[in-house]
Amino acid sequence: MPNILRHLGIRARVVLMTALLAVLTLAIAAAVGLFAMDRVQTRLAESFAREHAALNREKLLAPIGRELALARKLADAELTRTFMRDEDDPDNRRIFFAEAESYRQLFTDQSYFVVPAASGYYYYNDNKLPFSDAARYGLQAGKADDRWFYTTLHGKKAYRVNIDVNQTLQRSMLWFNVQVRDGGQGLGVIGTGLSLQPFVEQYVHGSRPGVGGLLLDRAGVIRAHQDRANIAFGTAGPTSDAQRLAGHLAEPAARDALAAALASAAADGRVKTLVGRLDGREQVIAVAYLPLLDWFNVTTVDPQQVAAGDASLLWGAFAAVGVLLLLSLLLLTASLDHQLLRPLTRLTAAVRRMAAGDYTTRVPVHRSDEVGQLADACRQLSATIEAHTHELEDKVAERTQALGDAHRTLSETHRKVSDSIRYASLIQQGILPDAALGAALPARHLLLWRPRDVVSGDLYLFAPTRHGFLFGLVDCAGHGVSGALMTMLAHAAFKTALLEAPDDDPAALLCAMDAAVRGRFAADNAQVSTTMDAGLCHVCHESGSATFAGAHMDLYCADGDAVHVLGGDRRALGDKRPPAPVNQRLALSPSLALYMTSDGLLDQRGGEPLRAFGRARFEAALSSLARLPWPERGVALAATLDAYQTHNAQLDDIAVFGVAPCALETA
Repeated sequence: MPNILRHLGIRARVVLMTALLAVLTLAIAAAVGLFAMDRVQTRLAESFAREHAALNREKLLAPIGRELALARKLADAELTRTFMRDEDDPDNRRIFFAEAESYRQLFTDQSYFVVPAASGYYYYNDNKLPFSDAARYGLQAGKADDRWFYTTLHGKKAYRVNIDVNQTLQRSMLWFNVQVRDGGQGLGVIGTGLSLQPFVEQYVHGSRPGVGGLLLDRAGVIRAHQDRANIAFGTAGPTSDAQRLAGHLAEPAARDALAAALASAAADGRVKTLVGRLDGREQVIAVAYLPLLDWFNVTTVDPQQVAAGDASLLWGAFAAVGVLLLLSLLLLTASLDHQLLRPLTRLTAAVRRMAAGDYTTRVPVHRSDEVGQLADACRQLSATIEAHTHELEDKVAERTQALGDAHRTLSETHRKVSDSIRYASLIQQGILPDAALGAALPARHLLLWRPRDVVSGDLYLFAPTRHGFLFGLVDCAGHGVSGALMTMLAHAAFKTALLEAPDDDPAALLCAMDAAVRGRFAADNAQVSTTMDAGLCHVCHESGSATFAGAHMDLYCADGDAVHVLGGDRRALGDKRPPAPVNQRLALSPSLALYMTSDGLLDQRGGEPLRAFGRARFEAALSSLARLPWPERGVALAATLDAYQTHNAQLDDIAVFGVAPCALETA
């Protein structure tokens, strides 16, 4: 939304924001109206459910009371007790069944049953079966289907009502079971029934969509329901959650409210209502107590379906409010366009002409309100900018000339510095012993030379001697121009040392170099680092040995199988305390290779995680070089360094100097 608004003008923004305000207002009104409508629907549904439950209670009690009264009268008849005392007596049987048949005509379903306790025989007649005074079947005390009889016979109440299916007779009925007693003795049970399907159709199915009904016993067990799977048939036995109304309620609070409503309705006889989520829908539940059955008549009402017709009135009101909001939007937009947007458009066009450099533009808005004040400010701004523009043009010309002079001076200075560095590089290349090294050890030496800048602070040394040659490496403090100047001093000190000490005594040569460097800087009282890491090695072909001495630099000896290190003194040339280098001798062999390196290689960062190249990795690289010809060793070592360094910057000057000491002998 913010990106879209940036590309819209004020007029479009006003229209858009007003439309959004209208939609928001309509949404709030709709939410409030729907909430109110929901409350009204719930109240109407509660009232409807209460009246419906009370009406059903009266409609239920009348036929049930009639059937129960007839059944109790038949149970109290003396001829019934006489038959049950001696059911095998033909006269008793004839008289009883004649009387029972007269009662059958009065029962609504025209059916009756009688079960003497002495025999447990079940006698039954209705208008569908041929009359018979013989027992249809016998009841058994341990049989679950016959539990109703023993529960009624031994119960404290004189009668029981239950909905059950007689599997033998295939009758699904609302049964009225009445005790036949002789004083304190139970002689049997007699009663009648109402066909279940018509009963459910009349009292359980709702009279309109969204209205339903069911019957519960005192424990909340469903005794009549639209779905036969939810009916708990019989008078006792275990029941499932689906056969209890509480099992159809989703929230624990609704189940608690149902239990409280059942108890309250049974206590005072009034219809109780509650709201709960029944079978996945929000419904109003009304509970009415049936004292004659000790059951409850329950009416369920879906407020959305019962009051669905009222919603059309609410949507009509919403449509009217929407039309009013649209008209208000159009009126507000037209007013804003005339009073604000059009003057701002003319003012914007004038300001754009000023921005293009036309400061003679006159703002075509003359009003006394805020828009007029803005136009006056723009006119004043135009005059001020025009005056300042001429002043700035003069200053810009002056500053441009000054910048040009400064640029020319800087370019000349840069040229001189670049020339000086190139001259320093040429001078440094002139003192390097490349010609002598190429003549003495052709294709038998390795030289990795990588200055960090144009010139280097590292210096490699080489000089032929009477019995062999002398080679070495110097790593001066600093790099760049300062390092290059230090290498010139180191080269001069090396040449002086060759005049003062034997060329086959590296330790004496290093001491002479240290004295030359130390004497030079002590006179100047230098306050910067002037140390030099140095190593010298003399190869004597006559004795077949090499002599090495180092000042803070080591000699790496690779014989093809392993790398051995001859360590130099811990102090460098020019250090606070003079170094004490010691000559170390080793025998030559055809496979021996001698290397020196500056700390620029060992300290170079790379790898993953970021670490220094280090001695161990350098020694491993030297071992791998033993299998290569000398002309390829420098290329291989450079490739190893590049693969490790990757994109990391070079930290210092890098120099590695290696020779084959038996080169002259084997040539």
